[in-house]
Amino acid sequence: MTQDQFTGMFSLLIVISVLVAYFTRQRNRGKKRILITDYRRGVHFVSGAFKAILGPGSYRYNPSNEQISIVDMRPQPILIERLPFQDALMHNGIISVGTELLVRDPRLAATELRDQVKDAYVMVRETLRAELSKQVAAGSENAALLSESITKAVNTELARVGMGISEIEVTELWSHSPQLQTTAGSAIIQ
Repeated sequence: MTQDQFTGMFSLLIVISVLVAYFTRQRNRGKKRILITDYRRGVHFVSGAFKAILGPGSYRYNPSNEQISIVDMRPQPILIERLPFQDALMHNGIISVGTELLVRDPRLAATELRDQVKDAYVMVRETLRAELSKQVAAGSENAALLSESITKAVNTELARVGMGISEIEVTELWSHSPQLQTTAGSAIIQ
């Protein structure tokens, strides 16, 4: 290979490298990079339509027609304290519960809820109140059965939006029910 051939090849190689760099830069112009960590998932939309669930990693996307919504998959502890309710016998009561909010389906959670924790918290509270109004909450002796039925009802409701809860722990249950006293054949309600 002579000096002229070497110079020509080197010049051609530089021109090709510059063109490749230029086209690569043009191709990536306007694209953004997003990093999804281990405990998150990305919900990828293209032109408003669902495309894929993205696992942990680094991704490039074009923000003009693509969107990636980040969903936190970590369990979120929630505590509902002193929630007033009326049971099936119209007795007033108060309940306090604790549980963990879980994301079961990132796609549904990203599309159905604006804020997964806040919106799901409201759903848990309202479902809890509705479920308690169907039952008789006599006291703490049936807290385990009550906890199980509430957990099932709340999970059924939250499944519609891709969320769920772990087992509910009833931390306080108070029900004010009039007690029946029997006095010489007559019943007196106090």
